[in-house]
This record gives sequence, structure tokens and C-alpha cells, in this order.
Amino acid sequence: MPVDRESEEYNMNHLRRGYATIFNHDEFSHDMPTRKGSHIDVQQLTNILEMLHFEVKVYNNLDCEKIREVLNELASMDHSDCDCLLVAVLTHGLKSNYLYAKDYIYSVDTLWLPFTADRCLSLAGKPKMFLIQACRGEALDAGVRLVSTSQTDSGNISYKIPSMADFFIAYSTAEGYYSWRHPEKGTWFIQSFCQVLNDHYRTLDFQKIMTRVSHRVAIEFESYNDCFLEQHEQKQVPNMHSTLIRDVYFRPKV
Repeated sequence: MPVDRESEEYNMNHLRRGYATIFNHDEFSHDMPTRKGSHIDVQQLTNILEMLHFEVKVYNNLDCEKIREVLNELASMDHSDCDCLLVAVLTHGLKSNYLYAKDYIYSVDTLWLPFTADRCLSLAGKPKMFLIQACRGEALDAGVRLVSTSQTDSGNISYKIPSMADFFIAYSTAEGYYSWRHPEKGTWFIQSFCQVLNDHYRTLDFQKIMTRVSHRVAIEFESYNDCFLEQHEQKQVPNMHSTLIRDVYFRPKV
């Protein structure tokens, strides 16, 4: 039991923070454009996650089979002395539910299904976070300008949780929409995530941090393209899915 039944926070006091795996895709074997600037996201993510004591490993331009192999190997590891797990994917997307590997597309749920509580027991009851930087369609968002005018059983020493509990999945953009990337500065979403996490990890829980990430992406960024007017002055907002049942704090390790 990694955390007490009634605890409002996940236990983040294990010996190790946990693994952070980054799948970076900027070159493709099929007819997809190079994702210029993705290396900037990788560097920023690596820096902030290592600062939080994650054990970071970066994989560049893997094919579908190798991605599944890495995920299954990660799920088979013993995470007993780890706080949590984080997986980030930086790539092109196809519609809402598919991501591009170097060779083919794969379903997005490939990322988290190996880590459900019934399949990865050493991560059961621990937070598992997924960051997905990818387009989820081709729709553009021009935005709108706003103008000011139970019952308890505390006596039990054990308890059950759903297999899909304790997941947090953050998409860089809303379903069906384009996700923006600057070739020299990286993506709006990953750069905002790194900045907000750096500013607030000592005091805010992870879900509040992600709300501020969404705020930063939605308010502070707007596309500029004077060659293709349909892509000019466009907006973006991240999309979060959570089955977390407690708060996640990345307080400094002693």
C-alpha cells in the first residue's frame, strides 16, 4: 500500500522520484515534415525534470515496435521505491487518437495501457503522468476577444482502487485542433509547462500547475504568419484528462 487510504496527497517521499521517459520525434521515414525546434523542448524538459530528481531518458525517432518495447520494459521494472512515472511524447499527430512514430502511426493509448494498476503493480496507487505534444486535427482556433464590461470504511486496513485510477494525461491542444510549434523556440505547450513547473513546483499541486500551463498557452501565445493569413493570429488551449484521486506535489527531496 504506497499511500494511506484517507490521504489527500500521493506519497512523494520514496527514495527515488521515478523515471521520466521522453519520446522525441523530429525526423520521419514517411512523408511528414521535420519538426524543427523539438530539440529545444527536449532540452528544457530534461533540465526541469532532472531538477525535480527524475531519472530522465530520451529516445529519438523510434519506430512503433521499439516504442512498444521500451514501454513494456519500463512497465516491467520495479518502481517500488519510486514516487511516480512521467512519459512525454513530442511528435506529429493524426486526428485525436493517433501519434506518429518514425515509421507508422500508433494509438495514443499504447502509452498508458502497460501501466494500469492490474498490469504494473509497483506503480499501483502512484501518479502516472503523460504529456502529449502533437496536433489532434487540422482545425484552427481564431479565438474570441473578451472586452471588460459518503460513506467511509475507515476500519479497513486495505482497499481497492480502479485499474485506471491515478492517471493524468495532458494533450497540448483540444481535440481536433492544431498544435503550434516555433522552429527556434519550441512548442507553446512544452515551453509553458517547463516555465510554470519551475516557478510553482514548491507550492502548487500538479493539477493546479497544469491549469496555469493552460492559462499561459491560451492567453500569452498567438500565431504570426503573414504568408498564410488563415494561420495568422491563431490560438491554442491544452486539454487535460485526469483520474488522479489525490494531489501530486513535487516538493524538494531531502
